[in-house]
Amino acid sequence: MQWQLTRAPRFIAMVALVLSARIGLANTADFEGLVSTGDHYDGAPSVFNVGDSYAGSFASGGIDFNYAGNKTEFGGQEYTYWDGWAASKVNDVTTGDYTNQYAAYSLSNGGAGHNSDTYGVAYDGYLGIAATSISAPVGHAFASMRITNTTYAALVIRDGNSETTAFSADDYFKLTITGYEGGINGTEVGAVDLFLADYRNGKSEIVSEWTMVDLASLTNADTLTFSFESTDNDPVFGINTPTYFAADDIVTVPVPEPSAGMLLGLGVLMTTFARRRRR
Repeated sequence: MQWQLTRAPRFIAMVALVLSARIGLANTADFEGLVSTGDHYDGAPSVFNVGDSYAGSFASGGIDFNYAGNKTEFGGQEYTYWDGWAASKVNDVTTGDYTNQYAAYSLSNGGAGHNSDTYGVAYDGYLGIAATSISAPVGHAFASMRITNTTYAALVIRDGNSETTAFSADDYFKLTITGYEGGINGTEVGAVDLFLADYRNGKSEIVSEWTMVDLASLTNADTLTFSFESTDNDPVFGINTPTYFAADDIVTVPVPEPSAGMLLGLGVLMTTFARRRRR
């Protein structure tokens, strides 16, 4: 009887440790391998004429990133629009206009991704699909991500442009990340804010490096939505600040199944009991 009480919990504890190790495995969306030609990929077809439109998604680390675009003509000029996500290898931290909308504002490495060449750019714009949501792989939840400004947004905030003035005292540009469990129509589990620019209380801060955003407070969030808030607004058209951000190394972790958690707890309990028994 003594042998059963001392060795059985050891076996269960070993199984529990294996399960807990599996629970700790993480997937990372790093956007690598998505830009095969040129300096970015936003889903646009190689042949793209006025009146054409497209929509789809790409995946990295098991996470789906949506995109859409169209081409229109107005006043004899052709205009191409896109929304959602793009993968990018652009390195430009000096051009602060619309021609540079795929560039990350990461000053310490010249606009490269976080520890890699490629990163993601999200835009909430003309078409209205924006970076409204991303979904974790089945059975996973979001744990963290790296975020910085785009060069376009950061330099408009710093310098202004033809449509707006530079930020001044009490201005801010905020990104809100909202988590849901059970998909976009599931249960909201909380929100995390990141001030991409903050001129409140005497500050003049613009995010210019890859910043870690901890999503652990969004318990079991398998879907994220993104929204912007700015003190620079047009009464008709809304936010003047370019509604972009760059993202990299988006980490998801498996959500422990109840059976795994119960077995882990049982192993710990029985091991404790056996130790007391041996005493």
